[in-house]
Amino acid sequence: MDLLIRDILTATGGRLESGHEETPVLRISTDTRSLIPGDCFIALRGERFDGHDFVGEAILRGARALVVERPMEQAAGLAQVVVTDTLRAMGDIAAFWRRRMRTVAISMVVGSNGKTTTKEMAGRVVAAVRRTLCTEGNLNNLIGVPRMLFELSSRHEAAVLEVGMNLPGEMARLAQIVHADCIALLNIRDAHIGNFGSQEGLYEAKADALRFSPRHAHLIVNGDDPLAMRAAREHGGGRCVTTFGLCEEADVRATDLAPLSPFGTRFVLRIRGEQAWPVELRAFGRHNVLNALAAAAIGRFHGVSVEVIAVQLSLFHAGGSRSEVEEWNNLYIIKDYYNASPASVEAALRSLKDFNVSGRRVVLLADMLELGADEERYHRRMGEVAAEAGVDILMTVGERAAWISEAARARGLAAEHLPDPSAAAARLAEVLRPGDLLLMKGSRLMKLEQVYERLKG
Repeated sequence: MDLLIRDILTATGGRLESGHEETPVLRISTDTRSLIPGDCFIALRGERFDGHDFVGEAILRGARALVVERPMEQAAGLAQVVVTDTLRAMGDIAAFWRRRMRTVAISMVVGSNGKTTTKEMAGRVVAAVRRTLCTEGNLNNLIGVPRMLFELSSRHEAAVLEVGMNLPGEMARLAQIVHADCIALLNIRDAHIGNFGSQEGLYEAKADALRFSPRHAHLIVNGDDPLAMRAAREHGGGRCVTTFGLCEEADVRATDLAPLSPFGTRFVLRIRGEQAWPVELRAFGRHNVLNALAAAAIGRFHGVSVEVIAVQLSLFHAGGSRSEVEEWNNLYIIKDYYNASPASVEAALRSLKDFNVSGRRVVLLADMLELGADEERYHRRMGEVAAEAGVDILMTVGERAAWISEAARARGLAAEHLPDPSAAAARLAEVLRPGDLLLMKGSRLMKLEQVYERLKG
């Protein structure tokens, strides 16, 4: 980075407690474990930690400057910028740096479901022709997004950033920080709805991605999603809008869908005004076709040809426990336990019929979290969907997931509730046979990876 303390003061409106305005900063750091000499350490406060307690360690590791909420006596020889809120200051510095890197075209991926998969697809597509920065892992919140923006440099031509939210106001703040040139709104569903009070509250918070985006931003919107289209109508503000979806009216759409063996979807990618190209998408679930279409629209925004887009989408493979398929011991295992919402669970269940296996379709579901007062209704609905989707054996784990089993049994599906991940792994080891397909899905905090590890062990 090419930052001076003077720039940090300008960005944050903070006070220089000690040191000099002309002190250069090599990088921004919030973690002393990865801090290197020359960094500026921002002392963030969290529920379980306070960065101010680690200032001494930051100094020992070679921090050149600090951003703190109170003066630190042991740092009298360093440049100290005192601010009211270090988290907000971090965002302000990131916004300052992003505007300095204004030649980098940034696409921002937002929505209730599919953000990470779409980001990975789009990152692959754009990187085929542009030097591209892509969000690492799931760094999509008020800490993660600034961390990614700090990685921007003059060597980059494009960036594809995933942006998420858990509480009202977060999307507005992040949209202002990122100042994106392109916003892809994938959908507005019921993920985290318990944190927003109602579907309308969730809609308003998600719509902030468009409401607080720059006036020049190009909008990419799911034409099959009513709330996403509502957001485009209400907050498009005359900006250029590209729609994607399966509907005939979409600017970027898929036709001639057919299942691949053993999993995936073959389709024809059609972009208005362009030559059509075939795609063989090796990703579990037809819902990933929509993610691929969003990635294609992002690719076209960055100038990637339709042919290159089709090739890159056909080379994509899911990972990171998001619709990740593994063949092991004559079984197929779908690891989809990084997160779970009613919409994503239903999509996964209904996609099982397209997976070509000789054995049975076995499903392990865990709790879906942050659903608020309607959590029982949402969980029971998943039991009904499992029965409708042709699942052969259903197992559940978690306090709330018991509702799933109850509803499934009421619909005639063989369903069993297990007390913990260890019991679930043991029961699966008894039940599974060669040729079977196993889907494991639940919210991240339910730790279904423990079931996977014990099952393989």
